[in-house]
Amino acid sequence: MNRILVLLVVFSLGFNKAYSQKSLNDYKYIIVPTKYDFLNEADKFQLNSLTKFLFNKHGFTAFMGDEAFPRDLQNNNCLALRANVSKGRGLLTTKLGVELKDCNNTIVYKTDIGESRKKEFKTAYNLALRDAFKSFQTANYAYSRANSGVVMAESKSPQSESKSPEPIPTKPQPKPKQPKIAKPKTVKVERPLKEVKKSTNILYAQAIDGGFQIVDSTPKVIYKIASSGIKEVYIVLGKDAIIHQLDGVWVISEVRGKDLLVKGLDIKF
Repeated sequence: MNRILVLLVVFSLGFNKAYSQKSLNDYKYIIVPTKYDFLNEADKFQLNSLTKFLFNKHGFTAFMGDEAFPRDLQNNNCLALRANVSKGRGLLTTKLGVELKDCNNTIVYKTDIGESRKKEFKTAYNLALRDAFKSFQTANYAYSRANSGVVMAESKSPQSESKSPEPIPTKPQPKPKQPKIAKPKTVKVERPLKEVKKSTNILYAQAIDGGFQIVDSTPKVIYKIASSGIKEVYIVLGKDAIIHQLDGVWVISEVRGKDLLVKGLDIKF
């Protein structure tokens, strides 16, 4: 019986991988909604932001639904898959699954169900989503520009297909210009980094699920940070910022408007 279960698991993983190689590579972008149906607020528990982050971490190019899209996506919405996270039933377990649909609302890919037994909602959702994203580790995603014409053909209406039953020849498409990422114009250092070591405002890192919370001596929670997968670089939840090492000193680098603000921190990990 155990050998049969193992074979079924292996077969399932192999099928999932083959299916993703055939389908996911045809799509250039992922669009993440700002709100999921099982939650009553937009980006509650930063779950939508985390979804976008995890897609980008696994090699995709993801946008939130309210962001400005690149020109090629504006001209052809079939270049993108729409992501959704659904919640499964569980008495003592939080279960989340990720689903990707194309522009025709057809399911292209579904992850395995991610689970967490943590009681706190934010922690449970975070861990369950990360668990579900493990399915993308075997997807080997790489956008194939050669297959993008197939996606565009699918976006045509049924009437146009009925008038021209013969295959529609496709012309080589010019290479789309990649969207330019606006870089901060100025870097403002709030205080000299050397003064951090002399500062009396000492902060402490307390381990929590998925990262740390940074507290002062009160103790008051100043930041909550999650691991980025890069050594000594953490994502600040709820801010466009990261906490990282710079010249041997912990700093927070935060984007404010068109500026990048760098502030030294005295954190005890």
